[in-house]
Amino acid sequence: WFIRDGVLTANESMSFLKMKKPKGLIFKGPRTPPGSVLEWGFLFEIIEKIGFCSKWCKWVDSCLKSASISILVNCSPTKEFLMERGVRQGDPLSLFLFILAAEGLNALINEAVTKNIFKGVIVGDNQVMVSHLQYADDTIIFSEWSRRNARNIMGVLKCYEEVAGLKNNFRKIKLYGVGVERQKVDNMTRFMRCGVGDFPFTYLGLSIGVNMWRTLAWNVVIEKFKSRLFEWKSKAISFGGRLTLVKSVIGSLSLYYFLMFRVPSCVISALE
Repeated sequence: WFIRDGVLTANESMSFLKMKKPKGLIFKGPRTPPGSVLEWGFLFEIIEKIGFCSKWCKWVDSCLKSASISILVNCSPTKEFLMERGVRQGDPLSLFLFILAAEGLNALINEAVTKNIFKGVIVGDNQVMVSHLQYADDTIIFSEWSRRNARNIMGVLKCYEEVAGLKNNFRKIKLYGVGVERQKVDNMTRFMRCGVGDFPFTYLGLSIGVNMWRTLAWNVVIEKFKSRLFEWKSKAISFGGRLTLVKSVIGSLSLYYFLMFRVPSCVISALE
């Protein structure tokens, strides 16, 4: 449900901006994989603010500080030494700790909006403020179109980078302009030293900024169907094997989209 809420909110925000014609900007940052640079002090500060008990924090502290690592030099491992920051890759606990650390970005953005450092966008008849959407480490930031807002949003992201230790490649951050001429978007991206994004874009595996009532918006799903079927057609697969592939693979390709949007009847006919 959290994924569905995020996708629907993003699409509704885009539709409202296009319909009401206010100029807006969207920052979409790259996903930062759990790496070896997460600052422990920042992590435990977040954990305590969330409200985890001291006993649980001590368990996590012991798990992190008991780890030792070595470095491969000329294909030979060096002597092991203790870690002072970061999380162990491949450890299931590391993913949860990384998600908790990402909550710090949520707090920074909320504080920035509260103190009017940058403005989100007003969406809907109830005048709901939407400043950002976050699922794990996948973040989209909405704001009114202005150089001040763009500069301050980048400042918030750089602040998070410094305190959390998670390095972001700012050139991979995409800036999208809603209701803004392409030349102005290009000028803004050169000023911010980030990338320029085009609509529609993908968020949590689904297209944002496209009207899903239109048949053309479903071409992505139809093409996925065709590519899989063409790949299997060239192989000598038994009837039972083909049936299994259709149920397990083809069914899952469309199910995610079907759960989010109402499918036009012509699209269903094309898929059948």
